[in-house]
Amino acid sequence: MGEFGWAYIGDGAITETGGSDQSIQFKTGTTTISGSDSFRFLTGSTTVHLTGTLLVSGTISASNYVVDNIHVIDSSGSTTFGETNDDRHERTGSLIIASASAGAGTNGTAILSASISPTPGSSFVYVNKLGVNTITPNYDLDLAGTLMVSGNATFGDVVGDIVDIKCRLTASEGIDLGGDSFIIDDKKLYFGTGKDASIEYDEDGTDQLRFAGATAIFEQDVTVEGSNAYFKSAVSNRPRVYIENSNANANAGQLIFHKTSSSPANDDAIGQVVFQSYDAGGATTIYGTMAGEIKAVAAGGERGRVKISVAEYDGTLTEGLTVQGDGSDGTVSVTIANGGLFVPNGNITLYDDRKLIFGNGGDASFEYDEDGTDTLLYAGAALRISDDVKIEFGSGGDSSIEYDENGNDQLVISGSTAGVTLSGSLYVAQGDILPDSDNLKDLGSAAKRWANVYTGDLHLRNDRGNWTIYEEPDMLVVVNNLTGKKYKMGMIPLEEDE
Repeated sequence: MGEFGWAYIGDGAITETGGSDQSIQFKTGTTTISGSDSFRFLTGSTTVHLTGTLLVSGTISASNYVVDNIHVIDSSGSTTFGETNDDRHERTGSLIIASASAGAGTNGTAILSASISPTPGSSFVYVNKLGVNTITPNYDLDLAGTLMVSGNATFGDVVGDIVDIKCRLTASEGIDLGGDSFIIDDKKLYFGTGKDASIEYDEDGTDQLRFAGATAIFEQDVTVEGSNAYFKSAVSNRPRVYIENSNANANAGQLIFHKTSSSPANDDAIGQVVFQSYDAGGATTIYGTMAGEIKAVAAGGERGRVKISVAEYDGTLTEGLTVQGDGSDGTVSVTIANGGLFVPNGNITLYDDRKLIFGNGGDASFEYDEDGTDTLLYAGAALRISDDVKIEFGSGGDSSIEYDENGNDQLVISGSTAGVTLSGSLYVAQGDILPDSDNLKDLGSAAKRWANVYTGDLHLRNDRGNWTIYEEPDMLVVVNNLTGKKYKMGMIPLEEDE
């Protein structure tokens, strides 16, 4: 066997050598060796340099393993990279994990027990399931720890892709969702570091989307396109709805019912406030409404109407008070549609020269005629006061006029101790003027005498005598009503100078 310091060749002496300097020698024949530029030992860098393909059927063990380019890694068993948590493996380009039976691009499972940091511009592609800190992933991406993304992260690439997150997701710079996002039933989306507010679809309870915690403030317009919006509370005197305006001018906030019909018509309802509860039997009952309506829709002659209705005796909703525009400019009418008007306190005031009108055709009226006679005027139909009802005068009801139907069937003027003053003449169309008792009342007095008495026959009677004086064409006749005797008064003419 020949000896060359580092190589030993069997089967006799070497008869021939070859290869370039620093090439690793290998047997080429029975007694010949040679080398190649593709497989050299560089003494200056103590490096073995191989150009070509290296096939290893056993195990390669190295403290550091650096490969500039690998096209295919073919392994029939498990492949392990690194042995401690601080080992680092860099990969430029995409990493595809697949099962051997299905071929590249399908059904692989990636299990990560440490960190993975894709270089910006590259991608990490898994096809079936990726488990992070778990060896039994149940989802396409099963994260059992913390996911830290220092750059952009994209989940899904087609419409319909779903990212299902069942743990806490923290995003210090916000989350940009380019498609549909789902929070499953009975799970909350929290806001605030102390979970101060939340949104939840309460599928197990009310089957509603619920906002809880802090007060919700909408800084822009809010549109609700559903049929109903509910404000609910079990607390006394709640819920309350505030329309708050902090502007310093004289204008306030508004609650607007806006009906946008393209074909408005007379008597259309525009908006309605409904007061609804239950009756004693538990039936839903509307106890009152306030409705805004179109009285007249003609352009240039528009008129509105506001109608208040309440439930009356049998629960029927009945119109009570109506305010509506009139057919003339500048006037509005108020109508008590059914029932009466009660004023338990205060007054009903009509301004000067305004009428209180009765009848559909304005048949009668009261008016304080301040511009004219400065009196209360009644005009129109006859005025009737029922039996035994008094018209009283004076702040204490000092005087009154009454038709005493239950008593003597007379019109009685009473109350004033000073009597009744007539500023004009007194005319009696029917009946007589009588005192209320016999021979006790005077016509005039010693201080208040009648100037003249105009009468037909004169009847005189007291507790002693009973006389009648009547006129004949040429004499006055005195009749003693007690004896029936008649006497002619002596008629002695006066001389012209007497």
